[in-house]
Amino acid sequence: MTKIHTLEDIATLSETHGLECKLAAGRDGKGQLPADFWPTYIAFANSRGGIILLGVQEKQGRFFLQGVNQPERIITDLFNTVNNPQKVSVNLMSDQDVRHPHHCGKKLVRVSAPSCPPQT
Repeated sequence: MTKIHTLEDIATLSETHGLECKLAAGRDGKGQLPADFWPTYIAFANSRGGIILLGVQEKQGRFFLQGVNQPERIITDLFNTVNNPQKVSVNLMSDQDVRHPHHCGKKLVRVSAPSCPPQT
């Protein structure tokens, strides 16, 4: 995956089988885990894993750093859901898989969706 250090790095991103970008602004603009997060997470878990960047908006195939105002809110919702056996059958994530870096004064949430180990 491309390292993100500048706004130019965001502009060079492209979604692939291992990277998905989502705005994650929520209705109130303060940040919310997008409804389409879980299908992406499941697809990555059922393949080789991948990175989901929250706070990055796609417009006409280009990516723009928007950031999220309350990354802690998104992270709390993420772990509440992933630890709920009625919503997710197996929690594959740990604290090390979720980061909230700052880039160019904007906060992001970076989720490393691990690959599900093969069943034996």
